Formats: sequence, C-alpha cells, structure tokens
Amino acid sequence: MRKVLFIPLFITVIIAQTVDYDTQIQPLWNANCTSCHGNSGGLNLSAAQSYNNLVDVASSNNAYGGALRVASGDPNNSILYDKITNGGNYGDSMPPSGLMSSANRTLVQTWISELSTYTTIAIARSQEEGSSATVRGIVTTPNFQTSNTEYGLQDGTAAIVIFHFSAPYVELAVGDSVEVTGEIDFYNGKAEIIPASADDITVISQGNDLPEFQVLTVADYIANAEDYESELIKINGVSITSGTWPTSSSANLTISDDGGTSTVTLRIDSDMDIIGNDEPAAPFDVRGIGGQYDSSDPYDSGYQILPRYYTDFAPAQDVVDPPELVINEFLAATDLCCDDGNGEMEDFIEIYNPGDEAVDIGGLWITDNLDDPSDWEQIPTTDATTTTVAAGGHIVIWADEDQDSQGILHTVDIKLSAGGEDIGLIFVSGADTVFVDSLSFGEQTDDISYGRYPDGSENWEFFNTPTPGTTNQTNPQTVTSIYDIQYVADPSTDDASPLNGQEVTISGVVTTEFWGGGNSHLYVQDASGGWNGIIVYQSGGWDEFDFSSAQGTVHSVAEGDSITLTGTVNEYYGLTQIIDVTECMIHGPADVMIEPTVVTPGQVMTGGTDAEKFESCLVAVHDISVDDPDLGYGEWSITDGTNSVRVDDRWDYYFWPEAGQDLAEVVGCLDYSFSNTKIQPRLARDVVEDGVTRIQRVQQVLYSDLMKASEVDESDFSYLVGDTVTIEGIVTMPTGLSYAGSGVKFIYQDENGGPWSSILSYDPDSSAFPVLFEGDRVQCTGYVYEYSPGPGGLTELFITEPINIVSVGVQLPDTVDVETGDLRWPTEAEQWGTVMVRATDAIVIENDLDYGEWTIDDGSGKVKVDDDSDSISVWQEAVGRPPVGSYVSSIRGWVYNHYGSYADSSTYKIEPLYVSDIEFGAGPPNIMNVSRDPCTPGIDDVVTVTAEIVDNSTISEASVYYRLDGGAWNIVQMSATGDGVWSGTISSSGTEGVFLEYFVKAADDGVDQSEVKYSEFPDAENGNYLGYETTDGDLTLHHVQFSPWPNGESPYNGCDVTVTGIVTADSAQYNSGYGAYAFQSESEQWSGVVFDGWDNSILHRGDEVTVTGMVEEFDPEWHFKYDGNTKLIDVSEVTVHSTGNSMAPMSVSTADLSQDGEEVESYEGCLVTVSNVTVSAINAYDWGIVDASGVECLIDDDMATMEADNYLSTLEDGATLSQVTGVFNFSYGTYKIQIRDLADLGQELGINNIDVPRSYALHNNFPNPFNPETQIRFEIGKQENVQLVIYDLLGRKVRTLVNENYSPGMYVIRWDAMNDNRNPVSSGAYIYRIKAGEFIDHKKMILMR
Repeated sequence: MRKVLFIPLFITVIIAQTVDYDTQIQPLWNANCTSCHGNSGGLNLSAAQSYNNLVDVASSNNAYGGALRVASGDPNNSILYDKITNGGNYGDSMPPSGLMSSANRTLVQTWISELSTYTTIAIARSQEEGSSATVRGIVTTPNFQTSNTEYGLQDGTAAIVIFHFSAPYVELAVGDSVEVTGEIDFYNGKAEIIPASADDITVISQGNDLPEFQVLTVADYIANAEDYESELIKINGVSITSGTWPTSSSANLTISDDGGTSTVTLRIDSDMDIIGNDEPAAPFDVRGIGGQYDSSDPYDSGYQILPRYYTDFAPAQDVVDPPELVINEFLAATDLCCDDGNGEMEDFIEIYNPGDEAVDIGGLWITDNLDDPSDWEQIPTTDATTTTVAAGGHIVIWADEDQDSQGILHTVDIKLSAGGEDIGLIFVSGADTVFVDSLSFGEQTDDISYGRYPDGSENWEFFNTPTPGTTNQTNPQTVTSIYDIQYVADPSTDDASPLNGQEVTISGVVTTEFWGGGNSHLYVQDASGGWNGIIVYQSGGWDEFDFSSAQGTVHSVAEGDSITLTGTVNEYYGLTQIIDVTECMIHGPADVMIEPTVVTPGQVMTGGTDAEKFESCLVAVHDISVDDPDLGYGEWSITDGTNSVRVDDRWDYYFWPEAGQDLAEVVGCLDYSFSNTKIQPRLARDVVEDGVTRIQRVQQVLYSDLMKASEVDESDFSYLVGDTVTIEGIVTMPTGLSYAGSGVKFIYQDENGGPWSSILSYDPDSSAFPVLFEGDRVQCTGYVYEYSPGPGGLTELFITEPINIVSVGVQLPDTVDVETGDLRWPTEAEQWGTVMVRATDAIVIENDLDYGEWTIDDGSGKVKVDDDSDSISVWQEAVGRPPVGSYVSSIRGWVYNHYGSYADSSTYKIEPLYVSDIEFGAGPPNIMNVSRDPCTPGIDDVVTVTAEIVDNSTISEASVYYRLDGGAWNIVQMSATGDGVWSGTISSSGTEGVFLEYFVKAADDGVDQSEVKYSEFPDAENGNYLGYETTDGDLTLHHVQFSPWPNGESPYNGCDVTVTGIVTADSAQYNSGYGAYAFQSESEQWSGVVFDGWDNSILHRGDEVTVTGMVEEFDPEWHFKYDGNTKLIDVSEVTVHSTGNSMAPMSVSTADLSQDGEEVESYEGCLVTVSNVTVSAINAYDWGIVDASGVECLIDDDMATMEADNYLSTLEDGATLSQVTGVFNFSYGTYKIQIRDLADLGQELGINNIDVPRSYALHNNFPNPFNPETQIRFEIGKQENVQLVIYDLLGRKVRTLVNENYSPGMYVIRWDAMNDNRNPVSSGAYIYRIKAGEFIDHKKMILMR
C-alpha cells in the first residue's frame, strides 16, 4: 500500500539569477532600442516600462499568433530573442542598424533562461525527499491508473513520475508539454513529484514530439537503471523466461535478451490496453519507461520496464550492424577538375573502406543536409558489383544530379555547395538510424579537394591535386608519416630513428603548443596511439618563426591546429626530434583532435615496455597516486600501485603534489630527457584531482585562446563551464564588502596563490552565503559559470550547496606584485582574474572616468582603478578621486574583468578592498594614558582631565564630555599642552554624593583619509565611562568596587585610596599561591575587594584593617590572572584596628554566580555561600558546581590550603556537597568561588549523577575596552577542533589565538593585542570569531591604548 502524504505549502525552486535586468539588460535597450521603442507609442522599452511590457506578454502583432515577446525560461520561443539573433520567425532582425555583439546576445539569452521558475528534472530528482520543486517536461505515458494519477514526464536531463491520490486534476495527453509543481517523493525507489492541486499543473503546449527511445540491452539497463528511471527505453529481441501472460489483472513477467543470463521485470499494468491481447511471439522488441519497485534500503534492485500500449510490442527485427566506412575526400568547387568519366567536371564524394572485408554501399543513404531526412538519397541496390568497395579500397559518388543518365554512382538531386554545407553517409535498419560518417564544411576553393591524410585517418588536409578513387596525396611534398620516423623494431638494441639526419615533411595536429613551455618545444601527432607523435624543436623560439596560414604570416600556432612542416630528423640524447624547420603551414583547427592514449605507468616509465613507442605521444594515466612529490627540478612521480612514472613541469599547470595524494588522471606528452621518460602536462586541466578541484584547473586556459580574445568573446571561458565541481580556497574578499546589487559575493583563492588561483562566487540572494571573513578556508560546490558583461568573461562558481567553512584565520596567500601594463591584455591579465595583486610606484593619469574609475600607470601602461568595494566608494564620494599626477606608492586589489574594451585595454581593473590598500592613513586618533587630578575629588574640587592623544596626521580637536547623576552632557574643550598631551577641566560639583561620569573625545584633520576620524575613551558608545563620586568623607569599599558600567571597572581605577574592612582571606591565602588578601566592609554586594603587596605583618580572618594602596583593574604584573578583578596593589600601609570580627557570607545560588549572571560583578571580592550543590564538571584548572537553579558556576583552589586543595582533587563528577563557601573573584577570565580551607567545603553527601547540558557559546570579552590585554571566554558542547581568530573591522586576519582540539567545557583565552608577527596592533575595534565544529560566532571588542 502507498503511504498517505500530507502535502505542505510549496515553495517554487527558482533558477539562480546571474544577470541583473536593471544594470545589464536595460542598458542594452537604452543603447539599441529606445530611440524607436521609447515613449512614442507601441512597445515601450524605456526603463520604467520595459520589463512589464516584455516578460510573458503576448505580442500585439496578429501575425505572430499570440507568441510571447519574452517567454520565461524559453529564449527559443521568445519573439525578442528571435529578432536580436535574426532568427527570421518573427519578421526582421532588431536592432535595424545591425545585430548586437555575440556577448550581448548571450547575455539576453541567459537572462531569459533565468526567468524560469522551474528546474531540470535531474536537479529535482537529486533533491531531498519532502522538498518542493517545479519542473517542465513532455508527458510520455497515458495515465497508469484509473482512480489515481500516474504519468511519466521527461525533459532533456531525466524523467520523473507525476503522482497523486485521486483522479487527474488535469487530463494529460502523451506529447503534452507541462509544468508541474509538487513535493519530491521516493516510492519504493522511484522518484515522483506530487502536485497538490490543479493549479500546480500547467499545460504549455500539446502534440509535441516525444524524446527518442533509448535502445538498450537488458545488461546495460540493469547496470545503469537509475540513469534510465522513468525514461523512454527500448529493448530488442527479448523472450519471456518466466511468468504467465496476463488476461485480467496486472502481472510481472521476466524477460531476457541473452538466453536468461541477464533478466529484467516486464510490468504489465491492467490499466493499459495490453491485457486482452495475444502474448507477443518471441523474440520481440518492447518499448516503455524504466521503472522500479524495491521496498528496502538501499533501493538498488527491482528494476522494471513498463510498456504503455500493446503497440509497444513488435516482432524483433534482425539487427544489422552499420558498415565501417568513412568519407575520405570530397570536392565541392569545380573548374578544371574533376572528370566524372563523361567529360564533365563534377563534385565528388569519396568513400574509403578501412576494414578487411568488402562492403556494398547499396542501400545506404547519402545527403548534403544532415537535419532533413527528406533531402536524403538512397544509393540504389540494383547492382552490387558497381556499389561494392573492396577492403582498403575507395569508391566515388559523383554529386552531379545525373543518376538517370550516367549510373547509380551519380546522385539524383545532390550537388555540393562551394559556400559550405553538410555531407552524410547514413545507415537505416528498421527504426534505427546511424550516421556512418558525416561532416560539415566551410567555403571551398576551385579544384582543391579536402580529405583525410593518410586515408581513413583523423587528420584532414586540402589537396591541390584531388585524387578521386585513389589514395590521398599531400601537396606537393612527399609527406612522411610520423610512424615511419619513430618506429623501431627493437628499442632495447637501437632506438634511433631510421630517418635520422634526413629532411622530412610531416602533417599532423599540434598536441602541445609552445606557449608557456619555454617557446621552443612543439609536439605534433598525426594519429592516435604509439609511434605517431614527435617533438619539433626551434632553438630561437617559435614565437619568432614565420608560420604560413590563410591569414598570411603569423607567429603563433595553437593546440589543435592542423599543420604541415618540413625539417630534419635528429637524435638528441635518445630523444627523436625534428629540428631546423624551414617551413610550416597552418591549415586551421583540425576537424578531429588527437585524444590521449590511456597507458599504465609500467608502459611509459623509464625502461617501460612501451616507453619508446609512446615517445612524444599524448598519453593519459588513470587512477594513480603521488608516490614521490619531489624528485628535484620540478619533477615528481605517480604510481598505480605497481609501477611509477615521472611527471615534469616544462609547462605551468599549477599543481603541488603531496605524497599519497590520489589523482583521477594525468595527461601530457611523453618526454625523454636526462635518461628518464616523463609526462609533460600542458595545462592545469591535465592533472585531475580525485575529489576537490583546484581553482587553477577551473581557471587556466591556453595562451593561444587568450590571443583570440579580441575576436572571439568566449575564447577565455573556462574549459569547465557548466560542470559541477567542489573547490577549496581561502577567502580574500569577505562577504558584504563589495557591490553585489541586492545579492552577495566573495572571492577565495588557492592557498598556493599565483596565477589562475582565485575565483569569485555571487548569488542574487543576499542571504545565500554565511558571513565570511578574510582567512576563512571554505569548500564550495556549484557549477562553473561565465559572467560576460563585455569582452570575454569572468569565471565564477555559482554555489548550489551550503558553504563548508573548513577553518578560520588561515594565512592569506601572498599578494602578487605586477606592473600596471600586465593588466591590459588578456594574454597577461587573464591569469590574474580575481587574484589579489599589487602595483607600485605609479602615477594617477586620469581621474574623471565614468562609474567612479580612475587610471594609474607605473610606466608600463595604464590600468583602471575601480570602486567596487563599498569602502572605496564611500571614500571617493567623501573626498573625491586622487588628483591627476598623484603618486601612488602601492595599491593592492583584485583584478576584475568587467565591461571595458580590449581595443583600448580597458577591460581589466584593479579593485582595492580598503582605503588602506592605497596606503592611506589609518586613523582614528589614539587616546591613551587618561588621568584626572585629583583622583578622589571632594565636592569643591575642580578636576583636570589629561590624556595623551596621537595620530599619524594632526589632532584637530579634543573635548571632555561629563554629566552629573545621569543628566545632560556638558562639553569642555581640551587644549594641547605639548608632546601630544591634552587637558581640560571639570567644574566642581558643590554637592556631597554626586556621581559624575565623563569621557574624552578627539578628532583628526582627515588628511589622506576618506573622512575625519573620531575616537572616544572609553567606549562611550557601549555605555562605558570614567567617573567618581564627589565626597569630603572617607571612601568605602563600596565606592571602590561599585561600577554602573558594562565593563565593570572601578570609578577609582588608578587612584590611591585608603579603605577599611574585615579580612576574609588572610595570610594563609596570601601564602597559598594566590598572593593576595580579601577584605569586606559589610555582608552586602559591592562591598569586598582583594589587595596584595603586604608582607610586613601576618593578617588573620576577622581582623578589621585599614589599607592604603592603588586601585587597579589591570595588574601590570599579573594581567591574565587578575585582569578584570578590582584590586588594591602597591599597598603602602595596613593598620589592624581589631581582631576576631565576623563577616557572614551572603547566601546565593549558583545561578547568581554564573558567568552571565545579571549581578555577578557585584559579588566580586565578597564572601559567598551556596548550598546543596553537585559537582557538574572537573575542568583542567577548576570545577563546576550546580544547585537547584540548574545553572553552573565555578569553584577554584587558587586560595586553598594544602588540605583543601588535596580534598578538591578527590572530587568526582556527581559528588554532592552540603555547602560551598569562599571568596568570589574574577581571575583567568572567569568568575569563581575561591575555596580557602576545608571548612569552606561542606559535608559530602554522596553521588548524584547529573548531566549538565553543555552548550556552544562565545561570550563578551573582558575587559572591553581593554589595554593591554583582554580575556575571551567560550564554551563548547563536545570534543571539537576550535579556531579562535582576531580580525580588524575590515575583515583582515590579525591573530590566530587558538587552533587545536578542546574537550567539552568552558575556556578563557587571553589576547595581548599582538598580531601573528608579535607586533602590537593599533587602537581600534576588532572582531573575535570562533569556529568549533558547526558552531560559528563572532563579537566585537575595542582596544584603547
């Protein structure tokens, strides 16, 4: 039985938008269309109207039959796209002045395609069960059910079943094109889409052709059944091996096409018209859709074929294999050649039989139009003697339309066009149609034929002397096959070429171009396989050689070019080569490229069985691993587990081997030098990783392709366009920094840096990516895409899966130093696309270009600087672009291929991320060493506030802001007193007990900055101030400890004070290692403080003492231990007034004392007690306890006597204590109860196994602001690798504090305001960020030096 499904609200899957209408499409209308289609009537394409007038709007032209101006997702059925591509289906092309550029037409095509609200069926099938999708396809079956709905639906990528529990919402017919929205479900292994209502099914059109049936064997189908699920398939020549043909109800039969070795289930459904008809006689052919019924995980069996009609069964046809023939030569332009035997110069098509048996071509079809079967002609079968071609022989068909008068080897209605068309030789057997051979050709020259050389090979040449019916010959030289140069019978005795020293002419295909490999080496091959490749060496460099071509003399040849060259065979230390080349003709791109021959390391390694055979041939090794990553001189080796072969680096392919690294493939030409054979990869694409794809393999393209960039827009496109890959890199441009419209983008770079090492990812949904910082190592999965707003394209990865942040705080790849002239032309600039580069010693040449751009030149050629970064844009809006003539000592940024023109080298731009990337002042002012005099003011005291304020430019102003008892702020201007010191005065309060708060604010002059910069001390923005209470009486411990501010700092920090209290931690604690006393004035909050530095007498608990010392929140000698704990240091006097006094501990809960307790700071320095607690954690340096509140606090042994310390060490998780008492303090970054002696630990009541849930949290640092250190506290819930990293506000990594494994618990880490190079950082705001497993969080802190 089917499970009942509850259908949720559906969310349409929308194809990602990579083309922005307003900024990329509307400008095309503005430039080409609005002069006619503006506001003057008719179709209005002005900015405010165009989108709504185009998208899914039917044309008002009745001649167009209601066709849509723009059909969402369907450029081919859009009137607009037809017009701009001159399709001819809807009137004249637009614009009338001439077609848009290819890049702009492609941009419009992409925009229309992306308007679709549907996804491919293949993508829908890959979604999780229960997710929703919208798909389009052709209905391929009638309804397989009567009371429910079950139709097959297929598009160009895959197929799926439309299903739901009821009669059809919409009656569908085979051939309907429909759009369906629904939930993805998997029923017994079969993918289904389940619409919720009739509104979720739209019939787009009817009567469409069905996808082709895929002809399979049973074995092929079973081996790859998931690939054919629900698709139209056909299996020929089957018989029923088990089961009975049904007469009344559904049945499962077993069929086989190989006598029972391979079987599959034939599902006959009772709702089809099959039952009641006779069982088909064996053998028979059967058609249907692939199905599955498997109720158990992993759902890899139960495959079926489901016929749809009784007509899906047909008697088996005898299978006839197509003959092995090739079109070998043709002539399409005649003047003086060639005589057809009747005195007429006619076109011809020569067919060559490379096999070892004669073949009768009678019954085959021939055509000059591959796409239209009505133009196909069948070769007559009336005279087999005439139409039979011998093994290794040739036969000629004259394309002269003279069959009636001149015989069956002449055509009826086919003549070849000198302007170019098709030729096809076709085999038809039953329903099967096979193209035996076919080709398309361009414009031809009179009496010059085009054919294969040698006969039957994959190399095509033009022939000055056509040879219809005989072996093709090259012109006019005698062409030597590379095989004849290379082949030796026994390489072990003599591997020298038999033609050594002779001049030869060869024709072949360039398999490795010279660019990037020292410019002297060119590999040529005239056929696939061994003995067919050779290296051609030019000592002066091929870039200076005069190549002949259809374009005249050129100085470059490309991989894949067909060439003919003449030179001398030479042996160079065991390597056969051609040198002293006298001429080389480039015929153009070869029609058939040389594919690498798959070999094993054992064949091609030094001394390998076929090493000499494959010398200079293009080879590939598969499924290998790196066994030695460094053999010296850039060489390394790969192994298949049995043998290993060397790999060299004559060409740059940007791969850094690691021992044991698995590789899917290594491709290259086999070289021999320094007594070793070695594979020479040509490009990053030739070394294929097994797993994560390196960015260079996505990015790098051939130098010869870059040379064509000004002529062919797509020449710099990635060779992996459209492929889905996973790549890994380090974020160099964080999210949220640069312009992305309403979307988001970031850049990430291979850790090795260098050329081709970086890529950009963009998404139109600003929430698509997590917040990413510089130094994040990320893994991203998506498809390779080319964003093409102008010449060429910017290669991007469109991310389709959640980003995996592997680690944080990783060192950025080195910035590459370039000259500005390196960024002008694709051959140099393209390799730096999105890579961080630096230009130095440049001058501003122009500063008034459009779009905020300006240019710089270091003497090698100017390049544009752009303001894509928000930081640069804001700066330029505030202060303008640099004046012409300005000297730029250094500018760092990423390289953007964006708009512009190759004609004036304006395509590439430098995109600085930050103002500091152009070496501008850092700002803001640094406020430090703030003090007041007097430090403990009375009611009539005027207070002078002094601060040291410095900046890299000039301080323009400084002020003291102050208020009384939370009232309005008063402002007092400060004056400079010299050496960067500023001072201002606060008037006396005149009132006892007034609480006065103040802070200092300063500004610089804004020179060399985007704006005037301000600083405050402390960070008033967060509610932290300095202050004091005006009193003519004695200060109390409450005065010293009380803090109304978030940072918890004492108002009297830095002041010398004299205060009185009862000792609660005495000399026993002072001598225990804690090194401090505690005293308290009353049993209330804010009434306790610790003090140290008194060795002149022994103090006891209960002593009432008066202590004189300095209040210090940041003990300069014990920062990490005491920072954040209000304390008296440099104690100069302690007077004991009485002894034996008592101080009752305050009874509190563990929740009151937790790290985030609302009033936790108020208990600092005080004696506290908690009751009936359980040990919840045993940490490295402290213990966790919890009471009935369920919230954990910490206890510690820093003050404990030896007996108490020993006892604490015996505590176990779950131990229960009647009470815990001690002095509450803040040390090592956390609050905790300090146990003094055994009496502070109540009776142990037993074991209570509790499980305190551990959470993941990053807490506010303390102190904040800070100087010179702060503590960062975090918690983790389980064993994790923890990374804690400091960044500045621009997202640049400053310091990695932690990168190691931690057990569950709470931790505190100290940052001393140093960077990774152990240099102090400047004042300002910083971000600290944690990654622990899947947990990621960040917070802000402020350093005030």
